[in-house]
Amino acid sequence: MPPVIYAKPYLNGQDLVTELVGKGLRVHSVADAEAILNRMNYYRFKAYLRPFLDVAAKRYNAPAEFNDGLQLYRFDAEFREWIFSLIARLEVKLRSRLDQVVTEHTGNPFWYLDNTLFSGIDHLGVQSKIDMSFQKSNYEFVLHYKANYVNNRSAAYPHLPPFWMAAELSTFGQIRILYQSLIKSRFGTLPAPNKLDDLANQFGARNIKVLNGWMTCLRDIRNKCAHHSRLWNTICRQPAGMNGVLAIAPTHLNRIYLTLVLLQVMSKNICLDTTIRHDLQNLLASYPLASRFAASMGIPVGWDTDPIWA
Repeated sequence: MPPVIYAKPYLNGQDLVTELVGKGLRVHSVADAEAILNRMNYYRFKAYLRPFLDVAAKRYNAPAEFNDGLQLYRFDAEFREWIFSLIARLEVKLRSRLDQVVTEHTGNPFWYLDNTLFSGIDHLGVQSKIDMSFQKSNYEFVLHYKANYVNNRSAAYPHLPPFWMAAELSTFGQIRILYQSLIKSRFGTLPAPNKLDDLANQFGARNIKVLNGWMTCLRDIRNKCAHHSRLWNTICRQPAGMNGVLAIAPTHLNRIYLTLVLLQVMSKNICLDTTIRHDLQNLLASYPLASRFAASMGIPVGWDTDPIWA
């Protein structure tokens, strides 16, 4: 069927509530519902009503209520904030351990400017973006460095600082590119141990390739959190290297539960003190509807008895 011109009219809050009621959704306070829809994107909110929708009939299943969608919406907001904070803590560890391992191995605190350590060209974009951030920054440590130091390791960027400082101006995505662009053979060849694989082992990954895949998963989730996108039941990238980790299989392999398991694995191995099981139990208890739809998140019955959470 060929596409047609989009000609749906603008609907205000009152119109939207009327439409929802016409599809069988119960609304206790029309005024409150109108006010909520007037201050949020209706298309965004409608996604939280979808679990109650009979798609074929295009009607909401009784006794679905407007407040049910609102509860899932609020759960998701709190859930995203929690996940974002967990990833942020791991991000700090990933930055610092990368710098420690590469600097110790190369003897070069400006290693991120050494193009011989990297394959491809993606790292060049990281260098450029760090340079722009450094030039624009008014952080006290940046101003101090600019006024007092240069480096003799890079002809292209003699004004940039060592990585332990540059890391403070780098995004998670840029750190991920550096991890993935490093030439593994520069850090040890068989039968000698590889320093990058050893680094990956510290986070619970089998090797650096697996850790890089994990970072891609975390990057995707972090971006959803940062952009306030729906997270609780959305499709997620499946982390590799998770075989045998769980005693109780998830209900879906591409939902957020496996990312939570990944966060647990990484946190335990890097000795990052977290209470993921306890926090998730409390969140689900605070939002009964989220608990009711836990399977949509990939969470199996009895999940909290799995030894991974011990």
